[in-house]
Amino acid sequence: MPRDSGRKRSRSPSIERPRRVKPPACSVSDAVALISPIHRRELTKKIQVQKEYFTCPAWIGSPKKGIHLEVNKGDSVKEPLRLDKFPYYLFGCHEFLCDFFLQHTTLSRIHCVFVHHASGACFLIDMQSRYGTFVNGKKLQPFKPTKLHVGDMLRMGQSTRKYYLRE
Repeated sequence: MPRDSGRKRSRSPSIERPRRVKPPACSVSDAVALISPIHRRELTKKIQVQKEYFTCPAWIGSPKKGIHLEVNKGDSVKEPLRLDKFPYYLFGCHEFLCDFFLQHTTLSRIHCVFVHHASGACFLIDMQSRYGTFVNGKKLQPFKPTKLHVGDMLRMGQSTRKYYLRE
C-alpha cells in the first residue's frame, strides 16, 4: 500500500476566465443630458433596463447625426441600422434587452455594444461573446473598446451579414 507522505498534492494551474473590468460609469443624468429632449425619457428607461448588463462608460458622447450601419447579406442591401439617437446601442439575440435584435445561432444574448465617444469617434465593445465580434476581419478582445472609422466592416459571430459604418 502506498504511504501518504503528508505533503499536499499540487494541482495543475487552473485557467481563469478574464475578469470583467468595468469602465468608470456615467450617471443616468449625465447620459440623458447628451441627447435631445425628445428622446430623454426613452433613454432613461433604456438605461434602467440595461444597467445590469452594460454600464455606459464615463467617456460617452452625443451621437453624430446620420451615423448608421449599412447591412449587407450576400448581394442584397438590407434596411440600415440608425445609430444617431442614443449614446450607445446593444446588439445581440436578447429581444427585450438589445436595441438591435439579431437572429443567428452564433450570437450571444448581448453580443457587442456600439458607443459614441465625447470626441465624436465611435467605438465597438465585444461583450465576451462566444463566437466573437470582428472589425475588418480582425477579432476584437472582450471588453476592450475598439475605435471605428467610416467604411469599417463589422461582423458578429459566424453570421454572413456584414455591417458597414456610414455617415
